[in-house]
This record gives sequence, structure tokens and C-alpha cells, in this order.
Amino acid sequence: MYKFIQASAFLLLNSIISANAYTASKQFCASYANTAVIQHINNLENNCGFKGLRWSPLYQGQYKWCLSVREAIASNETKIRNNRLKKEKRQSTYY
Repeated sequence: MYKFIQASAFLLLNSIISANAYTASKQFCASYANTAVIQHINNLENNCGFKGLRWSPLYQGQYKWCLSVREAIASNETKIRNNRLKKEKRQSTYY
């Protein structure tokens, strides 16, 4: 029984350490949150109408979310917002 508890504690501690090792850095997340807010402003200025947490204007919310994920995931969110803004801009030039 003792070995089971010891092994479980080791696995739990290892997973906590591993999770923190792969999450985004504070510096990266500060830049991410700033970009997210700017993209939201572009959304509003161009009347794109995008809504939801991805388009939140709240710097702290964007920053805290970023700290909870890997940089690749946060970077992908930036790319998604950027692509949607570009697509909306292209479509609006035809009307």
C-alpha cells in the first residue's frame, strides 16, 4: 500500500511540474494579451461582429488564459483571430 501511495504522489507531482514547464511565459502572455485586445479593437472598428471569449476586450482575462496554456495554443488563437479579420476585410471590399 505504501508503494502505491508513493507512486501516486510521484505521478501527481510529476504531472504538476510537467504542466508548468509547458505553459506560456509571462512575457509571451503579455504580448499575446496586448495583441488580442488590439485584434478586438479592429473587430469593432471594422464592424466584423465577432463575439465570444476569443474576442474579449479584457486584457487581464486574455493574459490569465494565456498563462494556463502552452504557447502554441495561444499562438494559434492569435492566428485564428488574424485570419478571421483578414477574411472579413476581403469580403467587405466586395460590397
